[in-house]
Amino acid sequence: MINISVTFVTLLALAQTVTAAGGQSIFKLGDYVDKKPFEVMAMYFTVFAITIIYEWIVAYVDKSVTTHSGKNIVHHVYSEVMILGGISALLTVFENLGGTAYFEAALFHFVHFVIFVMALFFIGLIGSLFFFIDSSWKAWSRFEFQVTEIENEPSLTLESKSAFLQQRLKQVPDSQRMLACLIYYRQNLPMEQRHISFSRYMKKKQRTLLLSFLDLEWKTWGLLSVLCTLAAIVTWITLKISSNDLATIGLWVLFVGFGPLLVLIVTYFKVRKEFHTFTNWVQEMRQHANDPEQGSDKKGDSFKQNDLFWWSPAWMRLMMQTMLVYQVFYLANCAVNFTYRLYQISYGVALILLCFFPSFFVFIIMIPNLLPKFTILSSLGMFLGEETLHRIQEADENCGKYRRRLLRERMASEPAVFLVADDGNILGLDHYDEEKHGHGHGHGHGHGHGH
Repeated sequence: MINISVTFVTLLALAQTVTAAGGQSIFKLGDYVDKKPFEVMAMYFTVFAITIIYEWIVAYVDKSVTTHSGKNIVHHVYSEVMILGGISALLTVFENLGGTAYFEAALFHFVHFVIFVMALFFIGLIGSLFFFIDSSWKAWSRFEFQVTEIENEPSLTLESKSAFLQQRLKQVPDSQRMLACLIYYRQNLPMEQRHISFSRYMKKKQRTLLLSFLDLEWKTWGLLSVLCTLAAIVTWITLKISSNDLATIGLWVLFVGFGPLLVLIVTYFKVRKEFHTFTNWVQEMRQHANDPEQGSDKKGDSFKQNDLFWWSPAWMRLMMQTMLVYQVFYLANCAVNFTYRLYQISYGVALILLCFFPSFFVFIIMIPNLLPKFTILSSLGMFLGEETLHRIQEADENCGKYRRRLLRERMASEPAVFLVADDGNILGLDHYDEEKHGHGHGHGHGHGHGH
């Protein structure tokens, strides 16, 4: 399939050359091909050579890439090349069947080249986000490790563990929110999976989220078509406002580039606000668990995780994916249409960087800061990824490392306590276990426990 795609792309270039030489469609060449047998065969050999070289490159990449995420990215690159090869063939056929009577051939090739550049940018930028995953969860991993060390230290008493943990909470920024996420994560896990690290689970979920961005469905292309229509309207308006080339480019960048950027900024603050709402709710539920005499009609008890988003997480992901694709579409248009024109004038490099700023700001600053919070909100509670947890558990069971197996057996044999409470219950899952398994311990002490 891949070599056919490369052949299609090559045939597009060859078809343009033959048409230019013969001045007619490739379907009306007549005996022109017969009169140039060696030239035609040379073109065939050229296509075959390109196909062989490409196959060597594909085999080398397949052998070099060993990670699951890397293989998925490579698979999407192959798919895009195949799709673009098919588009090249269709454009060639349409052009030679008289399509240029309705549209200029140069516009066909311009649009096709922009889509090709857009696909390369999109795959490259999304792929680069995988390098931000470890750094995004570095603070979480360190905090979870310190909490787990305190929790599992056998030489410390409950009072000492509580004191050490409270001291750690004062030293780490946003530690209360981090602890709230760890609490909620552990409380929703079955006993046999509570050894699975929170940061490890979230890294896998964020990789899955990034890979889902590469799967462009018809909904994404439909929303992108709407945005492109709006961009065409804006372009028409800017041409009415001014005929100056720099003014037209400036207005187009302002409305088409920086305008949609505001939508992503609003989305960022929306997710950030709901992340704070979620962690505050967990902290309130922790207080209710430690004080059973409080009624069950509190705000935290009526909290629904679906209320975190405007719609479901799938729609939020679709909107984020569409805006990312649009930013790449904008970046490809700037690279193809504006770079050469702006480079010819004074301060052209600065203007080019200004045009690229919205897309680079999104992929370098906004998305790396947005994805961890969105991943947490869309991967806990009712959205818990049981399949991901099962894969991690299977990987641990198949791993022969003695220390990891020993730690897993030790944590499975000890009470799964994970919350500092006033009564000395470290991380307070005892109350959760009683409520979940229906044990009647302590129900006769005069407290209703909210049941």
